[in-house]
Amino acid sequence: MKNLFYRIIYFPPVNFLLRNINKAFRRMVPDIKLPPSGTMRLRLNDRIKFRFHTNQSDFVGFCLFWTGVAAYEYVPLFGKIIVKCRSFVDIGANGGLYSILAARLSEDIRVLAFDPTRAASFYLNKNIRLNHLASKVTAYPFALSDQTGKTDFFEVKNKKYPFLKYNLGGSSSMVNYPADYERLTVQAFSFDDFVNQYALEELPIDFVKVDAEGAEPMIISGMSSTIRKYHPIVVCEILPDESGKRLEEIFKEQGYSFYTHEKEQLVPAKTLVDPDNKEVRNCFFVHPSRLSLIGEFIGHS
Repeated sequence: MKNLFYRIIYFPPVNFLLRNINKAFRRMVPDIKLPPSGTMRLRLNDRIKFRFHTNQSDFVGFCLFWTGVAAYEYVPLFGKIIVKCRSFVDIGANGGLYSILAARLSEDIRVLAFDPTRAASFYLNKNIRLNHLASKVTAYPFALSDQTGKTDFFEVKNKKYPFLKYNLGGSSSMVNYPADYERLTVQAFSFDDFVNQYALEELPIDFVKVDAEGAEPMIISGMSSTIRKYHPIVVCEILPDESGKRLEEIFKEQGYSFYTHEKEQLVPAKTLVDPDNKEVRNCFFVHPSRLSLIGEFIGHS
């Protein structure tokens, strides 16, 4: 009976009606926020509008609907930086929010989006088509790592919605086991091998986003040649584990500085290692040669 109820309220036409009624009366029922399912029409500002297809398992879609695009993570800061970039590498693209934004914000940018999950294969490609961005955004169903070959990937399963074909929950990983998962065998590349195999050596890599649930150090190690050559700005999700320490070591060797973000400012950080901080953080890694891209956004610690 519960599954039938969920199927009804998350059937896209029904969900569209219910979620918008819910939103209209949110002050009366502040604790009830129905997750969106289906295609949403979203806007970053009056100029940048786009469509985003999602389902009820997607926390990103939930945030976009209930708090708006500009309130999500570091989106405003991302928007101001990406317009100065020639390329964007989106690792752990999921439904493709940052890929879509990059392509909508910049006329001439080239976007490479990576995600090996079956959900991303469906939703990322659908969102690219919905926004007519196939000429600018290319989706690759590969995992990125520190080596090339077949690898195990732990794709999260959703116990609440067992009838869902695609789960957009963001905890799928190469290195961490979700509470409930399905083991997949996927193709992995180091990014350095990927650009050679796909003849992209001459594409200047300006901005990289990595959200890979603990696999960030492996991924960054696998793009060491690219980092030495182009010194891209890199944003990584930092989990409260050893990955922050390892990323700090890798980027220090490359001469990078570290920044946390507060709204539309970048705040210099001396270290990423903080045993008392158990929160997931997004940190910007910036080489001195790229300071001209972010200088106006740097605040004070």
